[in-house]
Amino acid sequence: MCPYCGALLSGNGRCYTEDCENEFHYLKSIPSPQRSPLRKQSKKKRQEENETRSARMPAPGEQCELCREPAIETHEIPAGSGRSWAIRIRAAQLRLCRACHAEIQGRPPEVQLAQLITAKISAINFCYGSKRVTADDVIEALK
Repeated sequence: MCPYCGALLSGNGRCYTEDCENEFHYLKSIPSPQRSPLRKQSKKKRQEENETRSARMPAPGEQCELCREPAIETHEIPAGSGRSWAIRIRAAQLRLCRACHAEIQGRPPEVQLAQLITAKISAINFCYGSKRVTADDVIEALK
């Protein structure tokens, strides 16, 4: 539509209405819409995300590391400047369902790591079918 008279424009963007103040104005003369308030993503950041996108997406059939539901999101434990490395290092990531991701997000990294270790112990015990490994065993082995 012509912003000046409201008439429909031709395919090339011209207004041919006789009553229009600017008979043959182009759409280019229309004021541009307000810019988005979001900051433009840097080229370096965009390239990094494109390179790591497949590594960050959980594989089909992969389970949430906390509740064993289907995983649909990847959470990087380090935030801020450490996130760029965490994207590339699988051990710094959690594969989570949406509910667990919402629950764990925003917690301190120490708590997130503790939940990761607890989930790994739980997964190993699930494979054995018994409580073969406990958190105390892991702490004792670290000493």
